[in-house]
Amino acid sequence: MKHYKLNPIAAVILLTVSYASAVAQCSNSTASGTYRYVWTGFGSFGAGGEHTLRPNGPFTPFAAVGLSTFNGDGTSSNIDTVNLAGGFFNRNFTNTYQIGSNCHGTVTAQGATEPTAHIVVAPDGNEIIFINSITGVVISGVYRRQGAGQCGNATTSGAYRYLWTGYGSFGAGGQHTFRTNGSFTPFAAVGQAIFDGAGAELNTDTLQLAGGVFQRTFANTHNVGSDCRGTVRRQGDLEPTANVVVAPDGSEIFYIATIPGAVVSGTYKRQ
Repeated sequence: MKHYKLNPIAAVILLTVSYASAVAQCSNSTASGTYRYVWTGFGSFGAGGEHTLRPNGPFTPFAAVGLSTFNGDGTSSNIDTVNLAGGFFNRNFTNTYQIGSNCHGTVTAQGATEPTAHIVVAPDGNEIIFINSITGVVISGVYRRQGAGQCGNATTSGAYRYLWTGYGSFGAGGQHTFRTNGSFTPFAAVGQAIFDGAGAELNTDTLQLAGGVFQRTFANTHNVGSDCRGTVRRQGDLEPTANVVVAPDGSEIFYIATIPGAVVSGTYKRQ
């Protein structure tokens, strides 16, 4: 019987090829279609609270929710609502992106000469995780592919669990009313929302506010557009108090508050 001795170098090459073939690969075309996203974090902003970032200012809370359309060719267009230190505004902007075969990539914001974010993409393109790489910013987020279909109030129907986290600027004595000129203190809530499919919802949750805990039951109304972006209005308020982006199948909702003095974001999942 003949015995064959495998060359060690050949063995290493064989293992490397086998490993590479077993790991799914990515490219710019992996990120293709429309994605909902939510970002949270902190920024160091210029004097007077302007939107320009700077590396030597105090860090203040930031959140954004929106839609991004990746064209599969290294370009994307975006629309979102940003909550910056308790004030909010809407944006439309474009980016370019580059995704390597290892599914790591970079994003470069419109007008920038260097990458402004780093991403890792799921091999099937369904999810992208993100951190900003702009000096003076610590922001992370997640993108999830929307899939086919339009939305409306009927898209959100049934029971949803939700988790909100963030910061609020509260009045003297720690009362629960938000104000725009106080210091930011931590906030979190966990609960359940019942959506009736016609624009009304009933919520029950436990709120942790600056170290105190209490229970709430409250009603909201909401309006979801065909593009799956929408607004929420808290009971008793005349203006919207949150912006949302809904999955077309209604399985998930991304949320940010638009109450002056509050920087709160969260996710709803259908029960």
